[in-house]
Amino acid sequence: MAGHDNPQPTLEIKKLRFTYPGIDGHPPPGSTPLIDDLSLTLFPGDRCLLVGSNGAGKTTILKIIGGKHMVEQDMMDVSAEKMIFGVAGINPQRRDELIKVLGIDLSWRMHKVSDGQRRRVQICMGLLKPFKVLLLDKITVNLDVLARADLL
Repeated sequence: MAGHDNPQPTLEIKKLRFTYPGIDGHPPPGSTPLIDDLSLTLFPGDRCLLVGSNGAGKTTILKIIGGKHMVEQDMMDVSAEKMIFGVAGINPQRRDELIKVLGIDLSWRMHKVSDGQRRRVQICMGLLKPFKVLLLDKITVNLDVLARADLL
């Protein structure tokens, strides 16, 4: 991985263990974990390629990172602040304005927030760098009425 000027990781996963829950919300007794003992630390500017066969858990890992699958808090921690401030080469004033307009709380934990809050962070990250042309599809999906009005 590249040298790190900022010692704070953007993403940190420690001994992640994941089994799909049963109908009661808990893994069925005796079920084998899909992911077992995964640790990963990424710093701003790092790139990571997930490689594996079909069904190995690549998409599941991305869903866990994105907060779509819940895991124990001590296994993974990604804050909105780490995600937004982890984007290199951006204008700080633009970043601060996006955070304000989208009503983002930098202390949000991405694995705990609502779909609308998660979407706000995703929109912010997508708009951090200026574009000559930026095509967005369904940008206001999962946003509440007030957030939608502020964004537009």
